[in-house]
Amino acid sequence: MLLLLLLLLEKLSLLKLDVAAASEEEILHLLEMASKRVQRASELTLSLTVILSTSNEWNDKVFEFAHSISSRVGALDICIEANPNPDPDPNPNPDPNLNYDPNANMGSGLLARLLRHPLSPTQRTLVWPKLHTIHITMQSQGPSDVDLQQLEDVFSAPEKFPAMSSLAIAAPQCNFSALNMPWSVLSTLSLGPFHAYKFVDYTSILKQSTMKLRVLNLRMYGTPDKGPILLTMVPVIHLVHLTHLHLEYTPMTERLSGILLSYLYLPSLQSLTCTAVDGSHRTRTEISRLAKLIQQSGCQESLRYLELNNFDLSLRAGATVELRSVFMETPRLSRLKISGYKLHPGLWSIIPESVQDLTVELWLPAIGDLRPSFHEFLRGRSLSAVPSSTPMKARLDIADDRDVASVREKIDVLKAQFGSLLNVAIG
Repeated sequence: MLLLLLLLLEKLSLLKLDVAAASEEEILHLLEMASKRVQRASELTLSLTVILSTSNEWNDKVFEFAHSISSRVGALDICIEANPNPDPDPNPNPDPNLNYDPNANMGSGLLARLLRHPLSPTQRTLVWPKLHTIHITMQSQGPSDVDLQQLEDVFSAPEKFPAMSSLAIAAPQCNFSALNMPWSVLSTLSLGPFHAYKFVDYTSILKQSTMKLRVLNLRMYGTPDKGPILLTMVPVIHLVHLTHLHLEYTPMTERLSGILLSYLYLPSLQSLTCTAVDGSHRTRTEISRLAKLIQQSGCQESLRYLELNNFDLSLRAGATVELRSVFMETPRLSRLKISGYKLHPGLWSIIPESVQDLTVELWLPAIGDLRPSFHEFLRGRSLSAVPSSTPMKARLDIADDRDVASVREKIDVLKAQFGSLLNVAIG
């Protein structure tokens, strides 16, 4: 009963306002329903999701509602859909006594109006006393007119966001540059994807985040700056409190992401996730850099979780040699997740004995080549397990879009062969 009550209260505290394509009547109805939910939620801290469009003339209705509950909002997820050709002058005859901003209906302009109080000319922003998490996503179907530089004005008074500790910014169609924002107060930071960015922007932001940052997610998509990069032989960014690092990169950005790793010193790292996107192929080089990161950071004893996604771990890539160097640096590794189209059968023989939770994600055609070696690996681990130790858990996720019946048939064979040691699922 208590659990059910907690779930109901959590549901009451979640508010989603998707008004990107809504009419005035629809918005008013949505806000009426949201107001009732807020009342039923009593004094609970609220989680608010707002989806806006630069072309909707009724956005102010949403802003007024958001401002009325600003003292109770703990998490704010904002998605702004920028019209490729927004009206640059929505108010052709503005009141001369008001400070009219011609960019008010642009992407960052909407964000500023949401986070400021438009009725108080002496107050630049609202006070959001409980707001600890802000997620900002800006999207455009055409050439973006979003100016991220306006974010500096939005967050220019950090005292208006006294509880802010987590920030995520993504703008796939927008150029990114280092912003003058309160990076030093953050414990969680997510950046990207962006249309274009500079290497120095990332290093500049991370150098300002050394005090409290514990979780870092970098989605390094888009077009990196082709300017010269000053290489260093020693890490220059000491993120001593960072425990979780998640890095995603594409073929265009893999070199840049690898260089960024060489700048980092992460002595408290517990979880490391690396994802290759859109056919990144320099697997051996990237895995080698992971080993160097662990070694230069001295986090061998703290690293417990390692995840490698979409890597080519075949014999041709020579990646098992580099993986061995990673595993030699992780004596306390307990959870390992690997996904890729091809895995070399020799992979199993180098997995550390410390790993107690293993997840492997494969395409079905690769199962046949790996089945004998995987079977031998699981059999060996079961025989060597100490009775008092934690039994090993292995999960095989199979991704396949072909006939499900034939897939099920092969999975039944796998289950019969491996028994309770293996959890097999279709992804």
